[in-house]
Amino acid sequence: MKLGTLARSALSALSSPALGKKIELFLTRGARFAIIEGGLYFRSAGVTRVLDAGPDTPPGFGGLAMVRVSPQWVFNFRRNHGVDAVLIEGFGRLGNSVIQVLNALALAKNFGVNIILFHRFDLIDNATLALGAGVTLQRTSLFRKRGSVRPLVVWRTAAMRRTEILLKPCSPEAATARAALSGALAGAQSRGQEPRDTLTVHIRSGDVFGPSPHPGYGQPPLAFYTRVISHHAWKSVAVISEDLGNPVSDAVKRWCENEGIPVTQQCLDLPETIERLASAHAVAAGRGTFVPALVYLFPGERELYLFEPSDEPLLCDPSITLYEVRDSEGHYVKKILNNNWHNNRAQRTMMLEYAISSLSEVTVKEKAR
Repeated sequence: MKLGTLARSALSALSSPALGKKIELFLTRGARFAIIEGGLYFRSAGVTRVLDAGPDTPPGFGGLAMVRVSPQWVFNFRRNHGVDAVLIEGFGRLGNSVIQVLNALALAKNFGVNIILFHRFDLIDNATLALGAGVTLQRTSLFRKRGSVRPLVVWRTAAMRRTEILLKPCSPEAATARAALSGALAGAQSRGQEPRDTLTVHIRSGDVFGPSPHPGYGQPPLAFYTRVISHHAWKSVAVISEDLGNPVSDAVKRWCENEGIPVTQQCLDLPETIERLASAHAVAAGRGTFVPALVYLFPGERELYLFEPSDEPLLCDPSITLYEVRDSEGHYVKKILNNNWHNNRAQRTMMLEYAISSLSEVTVKEKAR
C-alpha cells in the first residue's frame, strides 16, 4: 500500500475531525520529517549545511533541506545537493505574508526552481498564483493530487528576516507577483478613491492588545494622530480598527468631536479594512507592515502618515508622499517602541497622555522609490 493511501485510510478512520486535523498538521509540518504530496521527507543536516553556506542562500534566510525518501536520492542525487522547490513553512499576517512571498520568489530564482509551496494561505483563499518568470505559488497537502509535483529536495524556510526584502518590491521582477497577490486577496474589492480631504485613521488593535502581545508591536500615542489631524484642514476623519482594544481609538474620536471635526468610527473585519484602505487617499497608520503592504498591493496617489517609520521597503511607489512624525524627546520610543511592549497599564496610560510637545512636526520623509 502506498504511503499516501495508508495515511488517508488512517485519517478517515478517525471519528473526530479536530483530532484528524491535529494528526495532519503533525504529519505535514514537522521539522524532522514530513509527508508532502504523499511523499515521505526527512531533514538532511548535510544538505542543509551545504545550502546554507552556498551563494544562493542570503545571510539570515536559512532553512532546512527536506529530502524525499526515494531510490533517486540514494543512488543518483546525493552529490548534487540541489533544490527542486521552496516551501514557506507558515505565513504571518497580511503585511508579513506579502514580504514572505517576495522573499520566497527571490529564493526560488536564486535556486533556479519554479515552484513555491505553502501549507495554508487563507488571505488568497489558498489559490495557485503565477508569480512571474515561470514561478508558481501553490498549496501542498498530505495526499498527492493528480498532476501535482513531488520534488526531491525541498528548501523549507520562513522566508522572513525582520522586514528585509530580497527582491526590490517595485522592480519589474516583482510586478507579476504584486499584481497576482492584489488580485487574489480574499474579499478585496475596489470602491473608488476616497475624497482627498478625508483622513483615514487606521489604529492597530487585535492581538497587539491581548494578554501576550508581540514585544515589537508597540503602537503610536494619541498625540501622533492629533498632530496629523491638526496638520491639515481635513473635512472629515474616519477612524477604523479591528476592535476597540487600543485605547487610542476612542480617544481620537473624542478629540475630533471636541474640536468640532466631523468623525466616524468603525470596527471592521479584514475584507472591509482592506477595501477601505485600498481606496483611501490620506492615511494615518499604526505601526507594522499591514498598511504599507496594502498601499503596495493597491498602488495609487496617496499621502501616508507614519510614526517613527523605518526604511519601509514596501513604500516604493513614487506616487506616495510619505510623512513622518518623530518622538523628539525619545521617552516614548524608550518606554514602548524598544521591543518592550507588554500592554501594561503604565504603557496604555502613556499612549493617551504623552505630550504633543514631545513630538516633531509633520514633515515629508522622502518620496518612496
